[in-house]
Amino acid sequence: MNAITEDRFWDISMVVAFSKDTLVIGDKGKIPWGKCAEDLKRFKLITTGKLYGGDPCVIMGRKTYESIGKPLPDRINVVMSRNEEFKKRNNKPESNIVVCSDLDEIFDFLRSRDIYAPFVIGGSEMYSLFFPYCNRIFVTEFAKQYEGDTKFPMPQPHLDERSEWELFDEDTINDGEKPFRFYIWEMNT
Repeated sequence: MNAITEDRFWDISMVVAFSKDTLVIGDKGKIPWGKCAEDLKRFKLITTGKLYGGDPCVIMGRKTYESIGKPLPDRINVVMSRNEEFKKRNNKPESNIVVCSDLDEIFDFLRSRDIYAPFVIGGSEMYSLFFPYCNRIFVTEFAKQYEGDTKFPMPQPHLDERSEWELFDEDTINDGEKPFRFYIWEMNT
């Protein structure tokens, strides 16, 4: 156990949308498939804690925050950035935006607010950093092969080859030009 996990149980989830097989999550700061109403609706329900529970708190990297362009409403927005200028401009706890420099600072903030079940929403580096603490991954997988410069860092071996992870709650949606499926990977603890 390390200093981050020694004093409490964390129930951290990731929420990710990617292109099947390529695992692309972004291209030049944008979502390659554009807006998908059904996925955005599910994303909001999950990250506000209304669909499966959890705290209305999202954790993201600076580039993800900048691609969204504003804080997500009805949630505490925790942004990780080592850029001090960005931190000065955007650290506004009264507006539900908190900028932290590293994992320790993020976990210290979560402890101070008694948040135990936040949602990591991107980007690639944040997914990699939080994977060791993650218990659940909410996935939207688009059937079409999209190209891009940012990929979801799928752990190796793949989750379906690991006995400690189990696949739950599959639902395939045929949304015209953007067929996709929702599913959840959950840690067996």
